[in-house]
Amino acid sequence: MPISYAFIRRHTSLSWHDALWGYEHQMIGWYGIVELAKDRLCCELDQLIVELSQLRKSEAWKVGELLHSLVSVEHEQSEIISIKNGYF
Repeated sequence: MPISYAFIRRHTSLSWHDALWGYEHQMIGWYGIVELAKDRLCCELDQLIVELSQLRKSEAWKVGELLHSLVSVEHEQSEIISIKNGYF
């Protein structure tokens, strides 16, 4: 049974990688992932996050694909930050 996103929100903060792991291990349901995306809209305006935040139950099959894309973007951004920090 998935953990409610309200519980997760109160107790921790998830990266997209964390969210993907939780989703793939059925600890976070598709609706929790959509709620996470809605929360992230206040700070990150990315087309993938916008699309994820607007998914309905009939489109839940897209969650994994969008999460994988967001994890790739997150990984690329962390590599760029690491490279920039290496120059200082």
